[in-house]
Amino acid sequence: MNKIQIRKKRIQIKKERVAILQQIDELQSLLDTEKSKRERRKIRNKIVLLGKTLEKTVMNPIEDKKHKGTRNWKIKIDSFNIRKNERFYEIENDELHEVFKSVDKCYTFISSKI
Repeated sequence: MNKIQIRKKRIQIKKERVAILQQIDELQSLLDTEKSKRERRKIRNKIVLLGKTLEKTVMNPIEDKKHKGTRNWKIKIDSFNIRKNERFYEIENDELHEVFKSVDKCYTFISSKI
C-alpha cells in the first residue's frame, strides 16, 4: 500500500467509527425512553453488536501489523500511539502511557478510549 491508500483507509476507518458511535448514542437515547422490557433488551443487544463492530475497526490496523510478522512496530489510532516492542504493547498520548503484555488487553483498553 502506498501512502495515499493508507491515508484513505485511515479516513474510511475514522468515518466508520464516527457512524457507529452516532448509532450507539441514538440507541442509548432510545433506551432511556423505552418502557417495554422486551424492546429495551433488543436495543441493548444492538448496542452490544455495534460495540463489537467498533472494536473490530480498532483492531484492523493492529491486526495488519501483527500478521505482517514484524516484531517491533508503531501505529497511530486517533490521538493514541500504539507501539509493539519485543515484550509489550504500549499505548500513549499526551495524557497517559499504558503498557500491556497481551494484545487482547491492548484492544480492550483502546476500544474503551475512543
